[in-house]
Amino acid sequence: MTAEEGDRHADSHRGGGATGLYTAIALARRGHQVTVIDRDRGPDGGRWWDRKGVMQFHHPHFFRQQVADALLAEMPQVWHGLLAAGAEPAVLPGQPGVPAGLHCRRLTFERVLRSAAVAEPGVRLRTGRVALDGLIYAGDAACTTNPAAGRGVTTSLRQAQQLIGLLGEHGRDFTSCSLAFDHWCADNIKPWFDDHVYWDTDLIRRWSGQDVDLARPLRSDLIVAAVQADPELITVVGPYQAMLTPPGTLGAVQARARDIYATGWRPPIPPAPAEPNWPAWSPRRPARMNTTPMPCPAGRTPRHRQPWRTPSPLAA
Repeated sequence: MTAEEGDRHADSHRGGGATGLYTAIALARRGHQVTVIDRDRGPDGGRWWDRKGVMQFHHPHFFRQQVADALLAEMPQVWHGLLAAGAEPAVLPGQPGVPAGLHCRRLTFERVLRSAAVAEPGVRLRTGRVALDGLIYAGDAACTTNPAAGRGVTTSLRQAQQLIGLLGEHGRDFTSCSLAFDHWCADNIKPWFDDHVYWDTDLIRRWSGQDVDLARPLRSDLIVAAVQADPELITVVGPYQAMLTPPGTLGAVQARARDIYATGWRPPIPPAPAEPNWPAWSPRRPARMNTTPMPCPAGRTPRHRQPWRTPSPLAA
């Protein structure tokens, strides 16, 4: 991962997303010379940027409080740059001026963070692919979650903060640093990955037409939905949704949620948006209905393509 250059460290990062850029800036401010290597060349100078490998890149996002805290603690100029670019801070009732998160598109978030990395002395961005000895995997390389729940940037920046601290603690002993980081990830990041695996597996089963299975522990999305039937569950569900407490804490309300579903209650299906309310979600693709029949095997009824849908805000 690193090589010595006199009294300095020369570090290379594979991946120029949120984790790689944040880590690069933080390490450069600690005396490292950092090269960030990514297959994406970055924005072309215009407003549009097709980020390779990030399917939700142009969607509106809500970046959680952990992300706001990480930026304000390490690089507040990035936070202010995001506000100047049009991002809107979230605040909690009764706590004006205390950031509880940030609303903006992923494109805006990465563009501002990348600009800060380009301007940071000690950071160099390169395009391409390389093989490096002694890599320590972090971010999506260590844990990828379903973006529908919007946990990726939060888990990634938490890893970045931990890794930065461990590199300062272990110095040039990258083996002990890597082992310590792996142990921390197993305790603090893997539970969120496992939560997604259980959640998605059961969701696919329910999407196939099967009902809630009360013979097994309820998955986390069902417990979260049960708040609609019993608002008192929010005292446990709220901190979990904010990622302030781990998924295991939902066990405290597992029995109550099961009782709710045992009565026959099921989460209501939200109504679809009316066509006049569909905004143009892409400057290249105006909102429209495509009713061209799709090819289908003989003997089956042709179906129509789905209309373009407004992307829903994602947390991160």
